[in-house]
Amino acid sequence: MARAFQALLVALGVVLAGCQLPGGSPGAPGLARSILAYTAGHEFGLVHNASVASRTDGDFTRARAQFTADGRYAFAVEAGRHLVVIDSHNGEVHAFPISSHHPVAEDNSAVVWFEAPDRLMRLDLAADHPEPGLHREIRLPDGPSSPTEGRDTETQVLGVGAGGVLIARNECPCDGGDHEHLYLIGNDRVIQDLGVPAVGAVSAPQLSADDGRLAYAANASSGSGCGSSTVVQVDLVSAIVSTSAIGGGCAPIDHLWWGEVGSLFAAADDDGINSVWKYGMTGWARVEPGPLLEKRPLRTGGTAVLVPAADSAKTGILAIETDGQRTELAKDVTTIAIQPA
Repeated sequence: MARAFQALLVALGVVLAGCQLPGGSPGAPGLARSILAYTAGHEFGLVHNASVASRTDGDFTRARAQFTADGRYAFAVEAGRHLVVIDSHNGEVHAFPISSHHPVAEDNSAVVWFEAPDRLMRLDLAADHPEPGLHREIRLPDGPSSPTEGRDTETQVLGVGAGGVLIARNECPCDGGDHEHLYLIGNDRVIQDLGVPAVGAVSAPQLSADDGRLAYAANASSGSGCGSSTVVQVDLVSAIVSTSAIGGGCAPIDHLWWGEVGSLFAAADDDGINSVWKYGMTGWARVEPGPLLEKRPLRTGGTAVLVPAADSAKTGILAIETDGQRTELAKDVTTIAIQPA
């Protein structure tokens, strides 16, 4: 098993030497000030101050960068369904085979994901010897198709928040757009059917800092090459669902994030240029003309920006801006995640 694990780390192109399982030596001091993680097409990295502190190679084309709830671990899923983890305390990289492309943070250092037909799986990254295990069974109402045992299906956990677990099940992978049916499993394990708020595949699900709300984009395509995007917001306590559209563009929305005071932001195509929009009482309003994919203030000072290589590109250059100076960190970046306080 140890040899297989070491071989996996080599295959993923780990850039650090002496990697070990969580619970080992604390490693180099100072990485606790890590501020963000990112995924690029073939790279997953951890940034602290204004430099890349740890990185690993692999196919992260479909992955999104995330942190555990306690901020200890950054994680993303490599194409071969390996959960790749970077310890923010020491920069060590670990990899675990899992059965899904869609794990999310639960409490403390744990991550969870859905495994067909009815299992919520859990992995505690802070355990002495982390191993995935059954967390609990979740029996959703019968759908139009039967999932295959042990396979990554069209059912995924979108987030775990104050009101419970939000799950999306794709009940129609149609040409015109997926039908993502939402279910909220409360802390009392009662399942609430939230219906299909919008037609379109789930993109960029984001949990608010207070764990009370979750937002995602539903991106639907059309035969004309111009689709539609709807932003769905779910209150995880009241189970109230709202939808809204941004501007007049037809490109998909791949970048959503919550601001420091609970405001929701998105990057949307407006006349061929990605610009930043903010959701308020009267709907969406453009606040940054772009071209820009994300702009995130950092608690350590400065601002993280993701600037597209071309006006309408969905990937970009990750940089830190401090006192008018911009430090570029990585190219072809697809997602970023800010470490929780």
